[in-house]
Amino acid sequence: GENATFIAPELISSDTGCDAPNSIQITPNGLMFKSAKGIYLLGRDLMPQYIGAPVDKFNHLSVVSTALMRKTSEVRLYTSNGPCLVYDYLVGQWSTFTNYECNDAVLYNNIQYLIRSNGDLFFEDENSFIDTGIDGYTSYVSLKIETSNLSLANLEGFQRAYRLQVLGTFLGPHKLQIDVAYDFSQAFTESVLYDSQSNLNIPPPGGPGRHYLFGSEDG
Repeated sequence: GENATFIAPELISSDTGCDAPNSIQITPNGLMFKSAKGIYLLGRDLMPQYIGAPVDKFNHLSVVSTALMRKTSEVRLYTSNGPCLVYDYLVGQWSTFTNYECNDAVLYNNIQYLIRSNGDLFFEDENSFIDTGIDGYTSYVSLKIETSNLSLANLEGFQRAYRLQVLGTFLGPHKLQIDVAYDFSQAFTESVLYDSQSNLNIPPPGGPGRHYLFGSEDG
């Protein structure tokens, strides 16, 4: 700098710091980075906040690139040896994308590109519900959602739920699978499959090679 325009460095935190330069990403809420302790957010007030607790089981993954999506409130952390970690800074929630392993990733003209170790280049198509795997075969992209434990305790710690209602936007014929677990069990004990095409008497989609998928749900 000229004319001493730089101020003296200021120590922000003494117990954590970025150990993965490729994980650094500017967001509307501050600076995200991965440390040996997990994923932190350095807020606008220069206070580090640990936001990676829900995905701390992925701390061993190597982050190769990040992206701040233009059309959504997502921050994506791409890894070379596991799923893509996705943080929604608007609601403060995490999710994971499978089949996103790559050596590098870049957002160009609002389209996400991935390159893998074998030289294959992939791009994200928002109008398609099929995915190309590492083996070259294509498959449908399934959506899985798992809720946290629902505590219904009230009078003497006992309540019952008799009905469950799922709300969503209908995009086309789909099958929705709902799995249920009880009493904080890690294993699902009941499963229900809802076929919109047969239950709503919807005709099959027309045209060869045309597919619809809404997704599946766990929780």
